Amino acid sequence: MTFYMLSVVRETAPIPANLAVVVKPNIDPGSELHRVLHCLKSRGHNVLIVELPPDEECLFSVDSLLKNSRFLGGGKPRAKKELTPEEMRQEEEDGSYDVSDLSNQKMLDFSERIKHVKGPRTVVFWDAIDCPFPLCFSPEQIFQKIKSVLMKKGTNDNITIWAYVDERSWRDKCLGNKTWDSRIYFLPAGDRRVRMLNDMFLQSRDAPLHHCPGLLILVSNHFSGDPFYMELFEDMQHKNYHPFLITPREHSNISESPDEWPLSLFNRPRKSSQGPLPKKPKLDAA
Repeated sequence: MTFYMLSVVRETAPIPANLAVVVKPNIDPGSELHRVLHCLKSRGHNVLIVELPPDEECLFSVDSLLKNSRFLGGGKPRAKKELTPEEMRQEEEDGSYDVSDLSNQKMLDFSERIKHVKGPRTVVFWDAIDCPFPLCFSPEQIFQKIKSVLMKKGTNDNITIWAYVDERSWRDKCLGNKTWDSRIYFLPAGDRRVRMLNDMFLQSRDAPLHHCPGLLILVSNHFSGDPFYMELFEDMQHKNYHPFLITPREHSNISESPDEWPLSLFNRPRKSSQGPLPKKPKLDAA
């Protein structure tokens, strides 16, 4: 559901979309739906939440919708005839979304638009549950070792890494607290297949490459043969990102010393988005 919401609002770009979402009362603030709605709001879209009343039928009339609706972040919608002339002018001014002050001097967790960087770039989405980092390295050493292998393979040195960790694990929770000690952004995995898919889409939307090549590397066991991954990756190619999938389980029988890590992951042929799409399964709940 969340992936298709992102896909739909992309069609209105660069004009902000008006998005109404019908949800159950008291939406879970930790859910992927809640996170994606806030991602859309931070990118200038107007998000209206329609909460179905628990003990009565919601009639889809203007009065009923107004009664059971609120804007994400607070505030009740009003009919246009109820707005004062001053509020009408303010509404028109708010329609223009200024991104000039957005900065990357903060946690890049996709809660805000990713700053567009000129030149070629390599982005890595790493499932640290499927493919844990060696315990003997610090986060900055992990970044440097991944960067070293990638540059030997001919990639550019503008590399960004997002690692998805299990916050219930003491080891991963410790890594998540060390984002500022390295150039790896450690994010809570949640339903990681859905979250990583959404984040890759937001990355391609926020920072498309028009006149220079880019590389997207996905390290995970959960995407091989998945139609949603294939659909997204096909779209990434249209933005000059060349996508590659690395499946850790295919490398599990390879013995590798800490000094050699992560060479074996990148030495085998990687799977790109080429090839026929498999049949689509049912949609994810998120």
